[in-house]
Amino acid sequence: VHGYGRLWKLSINLDEAKSWVGDLKLKEPTPELLQAEQLRNGEGTKERDELFQLAESEDPYLASAAIGAMAPLTASWEITDFPNWPESERITAVLAMRQVKDLGGRWIPTLLKDSSSEVKFEVLRWIADDVMVDFLPQVEELLNQADLEFSLFEAAMAARNTLRGTPEVGVRDIEMLLSKVTDPNASPRLRTFALRLLPDLTRSKPKSPPEKHLDVEVLRSLLAIGDEALSMEAVRSLGSNPSLGRELLVGVAADENTLPALRAEAIAGLATVADSEEGLLVSLAAHADPEVRGEALRSLRSIKLKDESILALEQVAEKYPDAITPVLAVFDSSTLAADRPPLTDSEAWLARLDAVEEPVDLENGRRIFFHKKVGLCANCHRFEGRGNAVGPDLTRISLRGEGGAFLESILEPNREIAPEYLPRLITLKNGEAHTGIRLRSSINEVIRD
Repeated sequence: VHGYGRLWKLSINLDEAKSWVGDLKLKEPTPELLQAEQLRNGEGTKERDELFQLAESEDPYLASAAIGAMAPLTASWEITDFPNWPESERITAVLAMRQVKDLGGRWIPTLLKDSSSEVKFEVLRWIADDVMVDFLPQVEELLNQADLEFSLFEAAMAARNTLRGTPEVGVRDIEMLLSKVTDPNASPRLRTFALRLLPDLTRSKPKSPPEKHLDVEVLRSLLAIGDEALSMEAVRSLGSNPSLGRELLVGVAADENTLPALRAEAIAGLATVADSEEGLLVSLAAHADPEVRGEALRSLRSIKLKDESILALEQVAEKYPDAITPVLAVFDSSTLAADRPPLTDSEAWLARLDAVEEPVDLENGRRIFFHKKVGLCANCHRFEGRGNAVGPDLTRISLRGEGGAFLESILEPNREIAPEYLPRLITLKNGEAHTGIRLRSSINEVIRD
């Protein structure tokens, strides 16, 4: 109703209410509501083109009613004509087909070969929701398509696990993903997607007997392939545990023949071990490429610098005017707030954002989001498969069109928290403390950290 998510609690003082309660009569039904009721009662139009047009209405009730009224028409549709329909109509048609019993067997094999990823996405949802196990081979075949988009790869993984009787696995079947990552015959694109969904680089020695897991040698072999996207994903995985992947991260960061974006990613991965790599990071802070230079300066924040390092960074600030602010932040991170509005003034921050010149550096923002030392956002949130699911997945947050509310959540993360995401602290009898999101609370407390 209010446009800001769920209504968590409503309190009304009835004495005060007398001064502001208005007309309690229900509003007159809108034309869209009346038309939706007619469609649901079988009294509305039966014309194909008009139903497709109504199905794209901004009014969700009318759109849903139009799709329902379209279901009886599916018996007259020809599979051979379907590829010639506009994409929006094909997506809507799948939603209508889902409402007709036993229609999937005839249509789904063709729909899974549709040129539209959105069509295939809706078909995968149909297959998974109705647990159509007969289509497991086709879903697994889809997972081998070299040109798959990530959202479709993720959806196919979820559908596959549902059809195999393990829906709780979601998009992660570690053994299957690892086999895809290490398969030399799989396309680099699919190996990149599988690597993105694997858990972080293992933090401990393999158990006996050894379990299949992601390790440094696997990532070393992926870097050797030389594919840009796959190398980027491998460096991100190494950055999840730099104590294990440090050697490879250093190699990528120091390689002058490597793309600046990949070097910057490796530098960000070294941020939590910056005190051990001070010499390298200080030298990279003087690099001519602004992407490499900026990430090195960011990674040097909050560590105790040697005198020669301080002198070298002062020279960087003299040579590169754009480095003055990040150099000062290395010496004292509180200087970043010097000319900035208070975190409670979201309007002022929106004005600052509007003033940023195009093109904006989205990759820089993405590195901050996943940064283990600065942003820390990915400790709780996922974006396009990477990160953690303690808080809401932010992959599609831009579609909500609530930039102001989202900005408030960044500036003041504890200002408004939905009840299901409130952190809980559990202290054990031995003194250990664990913080996480409550999943269940009865005889046992179950939290997810």
